[in-house]
Amino acid sequence: MRRPDSGEILVDGKNIFTELSEKECTKLRSTKIGYMMQGNVLIPELDVLNNIRMPAEI
Repeated sequence: MRRPDSGEILVDGKNIFTELSEKECTKLRSTKIGYMMQGNVLIPELDVLNNIRMPAEI
């Protein structure tokens, strides 16, 4: 989600910050990259299923 200060991030052989547009990076993150947040980031107003769905919808 943040741009690196140095180095490269390659996905499928492409540097995602120099070879892809922001729109392409967003699509790639939603289809090829998963992540787990550190710490408790559940939204108390949502049930478990909707807490899981929230990142995919964003």
